[in-house]
Amino acid sequence: AHVAEMELAEWEPVAAVKRQVAKAVGAPVSELRLALGEQVLADSVRLKDLRPHGEGGLSLSMVRCRQGIHAVFGGEDGALHSWKPAAPAARGHAAAMRCLDADWASSSALSGGADGTLHLWDLRRLRSLTAYGLQGHAREVRCLAADWASDRAVSGGADGLLIFWDLKRGTVSRKVKSSNGTVIAICADGPLQLVVSAGSDGQLEAHGWSSYELLWKADAGAHAPRCAALDPASGRVVTGGEDSNLKVWHPIRAPAALKTLHGRCGPVRCLAADWGHQRALSGGDDGSLWLWCLGEGEALRSICSHSAPVRCLAAAWSLQQAAVGYTDGVMRLWSLESGEALEEAPRSGAGAGCVALG
Repeated sequence: AHVAEMELAEWEPVAAVKRQVAKAVGAPVSELRLALGEQVLADSVRLKDLRPHGEGGLSLSMVRCRQGIHAVFGGEDGALHSWKPAAPAARGHAAAMRCLDADWASSSALSGGADGTLHLWDLRRLRSLTAYGLQGHAREVRCLAADWASDRAVSGGADGLLIFWDLKRGTVSRKVKSSNGTVIAICADGPLQLVVSAGSDGQLEAHGWSSYELLWKADAGAHAPRCAALDPASGRVVTGGEDSNLKVWHPIRAPAALKTLHGRCGPVRCLAADWGHQRALSGGDDGSLWLWCLGEGEALRSICSHSAPVRCLAAAWSLQQAAVGYTDGVMRLWSLESGEALEEAPRSGAGAGCVALG
């Protein structure tokens, strides 16, 4: 159906075209795809690049993918919020939600809160499956990772403990003392049988997921890791720290960092990695998002910035999008290609302490 007519400048990128169409038809930008023939165009492509000889018109198709984005985030109110404006928040934690891991294939999620509990969630119905939460930590839960295939999880808390969980039974499998301070970051992989954690004491540790044994330990010093991501193929780990740098490690094989990627902003608070393409995305205290090349060991570019520090992020690499939460309560979806803001979540007043994007 013909819904709008507009003139487009040839130097405009696809992202700008999508914004104009979204405004004309009243559709979210994140649901729109612009195509030339059967080719879906990236946001960064400019219209003039589609006409190599600069002659003739272009026939482009705009398709609306009505499912939109799959995103949930945990608020300071302890509830799980959907990106969809009409969806009510799901109550769970008695205090702020600190961490979140989602499995979109099974519509399941696991969260940890400042109340010291973990909650399992049904994402399809947006409700908690654990009325009072899974009890184990004496203080707040700061980080977690789940292996959904085996119904296992591991969490780290302000009590310095790593707790290994049997999610099917909702019970603690083992408690391991990991840090003299707070366990502030965890990355893990079930098939690798590896759990890597970072503590506020500056120590990195690797434990066996089934054996619970300490396999490796490294002193990160001034780097002071605050976030981490694990490559399930190679076992490498990338961390982001207080020194604004990223470091690449190989637990078990190497006692020290293999590579340092020097940052250009403040402390790194959160990151996501696309190991297949050797990329990482980080968010920092200066409100910026940086894209990194892990292979070359360098920061590629700043994608976007905001006036408040980044608190959490999640990336959907196949869509070239990232959902980012800020300390001022703003929750925004960004295009990693164009650096354009695609969409903003409804302001709930609860802020976002963690986010999952699929």
